[in-house]
Amino acid sequence: MSVNVVETTYRNFGNCVRIHNDVSELFVTLDFGPRIIHYSLLGAPNIMFTNDRQVNIKKGEDFDRTFYPGAYWNIYGGNRLWVSPEVMPDTFYPDHDQVAVRTVPGGAIFTCQPQIHNKVQLSIQVCLEEESSRAFLAYTVKNVDTVPKTMAAWSVTAVDAGGREIIPQPTVKKGVLPNRVVSLWDYSDMNDPRIYWGKDFIIVKHDPAIAKPVKIGINNVDGWACYVNKGQCFVCRYDHDPAGVYHDFGASYESFANGDYLEMESVGPLQQIVPGEAAIHHEVWDLHSIDNPPDYNSEAEIANFVGRYIFQE
Repeated sequence: MSVNVVETTYRNFGNCVRIHNDVSELFVTLDFGPRIIHYSLLGAPNIMFTNDRQVNIKKGEDFDRTFYPGAYWNIYGGNRLWVSPEVMPDTFYPDHDQVAVRTVPGGAIFTCQPQIHNKVQLSIQVCLEEESSRAFLAYTVKNVDTVPKTMAAWSVTAVDAGGREIIPQPTVKKGVLPNRVVSLWDYSDMNDPRIYWGKDFIIVKHDPAIAKPVKIGINNVDGWACYVNKGQCFVCRYDHDPAGVYHDFGASYESFANGDYLEMESVGPLQQIVPGEAAIHHEVWDLHSIDNPPDYNSEAEIANFVGRYIFQE
């Protein structure tokens, strides 16, 4: 079995690179972004959200003034590289330019043009393991300014509607000291019916009937989360640095949901990056075919599910 990297087109997203083996496939855009716009087991539905209805387009006077007249940001869908800390409108860079691609063993590196105003250059390396669905992602934010910048690379993955996200609660024993931080945004309601606050897990249900946004963050010391939808379990792993300084009150993992999609977000610790250097963040993805999801009201069933699909190796 080998990994194939070919340029092709994908739906209405234009020129893309398809990275695939006999188990799974990814499509990465070249005409904008880049976005990892598709990830699935072969023959299975796309786990990613795609912005077919053109929702959540951001534009206005701030965009005109910061970037150029008529500038706008489109989520497009799938996975994107973000820069922490988030600033409006700077972070929502109108990334509609052509993306340069260079093949490497098992995958490719996708590099954007340097961003005007922000003076950073983003790139994503996407590689697929030969005999499994496992994908290795390296997110790089390079400082192309003339002064140092304090920032971090931030991976944001918009997954499709109707599934459930499982996030582990920190369980390290601290005695009389707290062992976790939960960050909440001003639009987040702790009574939101989409969120189950368990002892060992947080479950976020995506409900297309609830348009109101909700967002939470946590110091996810275990460094993983998963999303169960369309007969597949999408697993995202990353390294949480216990000594790292994270924006958003110390959250290394964040989850956002509205009526259209759910976002799984892992972020690296803040660093001071001198000109010419970069912040780098890594993720590892897996996909598993599942027959039956767990009972999300039972932490025992969730734990069994996690033991089978997240820690089966």
